[in-house]
Amino acid sequence: MIQSWYHPVFLYSFLLAVNACGGSEADDEPVIIQMLDGVHQAFGNDENTRDVVRDFSLPGDLNGFGSILLEIDLECPDGGCDPWDRFAKMRIIKGQDTLEIARYITPYGVGCSMTFDVSDYRSILTGEVTVHSFIDTWVNPGWLVSSRLIYEKGESEFSDIAVIKTYQNDQLVYGDPNNPPDIPASDFENTGNRVKVRVLNTGHGQGNTNNAAEFYQVTHTLRANSSTRSHELWRDNCELTPCSPQNGNWTYPRAGWCPGASVIPMDFDITSDLIEGTNSIQYVLADYENICRPDNPACTGETCAIGDDCNFNNQGHTEPHYKIEIQFIIYSE
Repeated sequence: MIQSWYHPVFLYSFLLAVNACGGSEADDEPVIIQMLDGVHQAFGNDENTRDVVRDFSLPGDLNGFGSILLEIDLECPDGGCDPWDRFAKMRIIKGQDTLEIARYITPYGVGCSMTFDVSDYRSILTGEVTVHSFIDTWVNPGWLVSSRLIYEKGESEFSDIAVIKTYQNDQLVYGDPNNPPDIPASDFENTGNRVKVRVLNTGHGQGNTNNAAEFYQVTHTLRANSSTRSHELWRDNCELTPCSPQNGNWTYPRAGWCPGASVIPMDFDITSDLIEGTNSIQYVLADYENICRPDNPACTGETCAIGDDCNFNNQGHTEPHYKIEIQFIIYSE
């Protein structure tokens, strides 16, 4: 972990002063903004810091900066780390925009470091912003979280990158015909730019039919006008994550994620699918019904992947659901 004895504003000002001196080595040095420095995120013992919100001043002029990286370090407080794998994310709030720029799952009870390429979010990683760090932990001591943005010198391939959030839901129930998932289509006006659709989707819940949604390998679809593209929501290399070895069952494949790993977004380049004028884009989930649910008279022990209890108990049997954010990324010269 990088030791953070400096204040972020001091570091930013110092690097700008060094660069102004004209030294060639200084010109190549990245600008580092320390956001969180060993912040305790936990729940219990009269403490609830699952959500941590901070305001920061980021570089105002990104000319001369190519890529932007985000580093997140997780360390164990006194008493040890949270023993369970937890959903976590980092969001940036700027004006009316709130965008998830990084999603990850904490490891089983060990420290860990992760790096994310967040260059596509350069339009909001500038000026005055609010940072929101969330870990879905339910224990104390929980985690010590540090994070920093690294602005690397260079040229960006595109002079302007706009990101538009079109859908967000952290509890989209999957497989209940009485509560069907509804992800509406989004209209998009084509102006001749390169366009990507980014889907951040992870499956959660277990003990259900097909052990959905955490352990259910399924293929969803992105529709761009008349074109369709497949999204196989599965990750089968969990034993190779850099935060290993861990405690717990960290090696099993899962629906789009691994314990102790960053979540890799699914990017669809739909530029060639666009028509002049208005376009319709929609992310469509595969058909699925969870027979193992409490309101289903046909539920028996044989319809459940684990045990014989049709009731959700938040232990071995939890309701299948997805955590989804969908973004349009528009690249302009």
